[in-house]
Amino acid sequence: MTLTNKQTDLLNWTCEARLTIALLGLRDARERQQLKDNQEHRFMLFDDSETLFAYCDSCRVDAVLLGIYLEQDGNIAREILPRLTDPERYSFPVLISAPCLTETCIADAISMGASDFIFPPLNPTELVARVRAARRKELLKASQVQHFAPYCFDLPANQLYIDDAPVNLTTREFSLALYLFHHAGELILRKQILSDIWGIASDIDTRRVDTYISRIRSKLGLNSEDSLWRLNSVYQKGYILEKLSQNAQ
Repeated sequence: MTLTNKQTDLLNWTCEARLTIALLGLRDARERQQLKDNQEHRFMLFDDSETLFAYCDSCRVDAVLLGIYLEQDGNIAREILPRLTDPERYSFPVLISAPCLTETCIADAISMGASDFIFPPLNPTELVARVRAARRKELLKASQVQHFAPYCFDLPANQLYIDDAPVNLTTREFSLALYLFHHAGELILRKQILSDIWGIASDIDTRRVDTYISRIRSKLGLNSEDSLWRLNSVYQKGYILEKLSQNAQ
């Protein structure tokens, strides 16, 4: 995979910049003081989740570390992790530091979006190294996976997911669906779709486009009452994929 100049710059930045890492629920007083005294990076300590979210919403954060005892705080993790790992809201990696992690706890945390785990005692140098590695991994992954909530397009696998559930699409259907989302809000002419998706420089084969559009509407639920997106037909012209406001649903 070839990286763009911007991606290369961002990769270099993850290796050189002073990081801001937010930490929630870190209980060890010695570890807390060690992080506060660190001058190379900024470690922001929080004791409640709402204050953490308020900070993440208003300030740049490069990573979040949760000092969660998953065996005891499982309900807290299930509430916090999905919010922190929501790609529509944040783009930073989330790491977990907790003792005695069982395989079940690790699997649950990964399924909720955790990027990495650190076993106490917490070392700032190791934490920064793991954050940099997680950010590089997320950056490379972002170039291959595209999100249009609740839809997720995995480009290397040609696989579409809706809220993590796989959708069975043909290669052509996948390409057309991704094309529609890339041009969301625009009127796309049928002949434009034929040219860009099928490589046909003509608008005489419009029934083929209509058939595929119908399949995509059905498989993606684009016209269902609770959908965030609506795929509209424009008479004798083409289609417009529109994102609906919450109030319009």
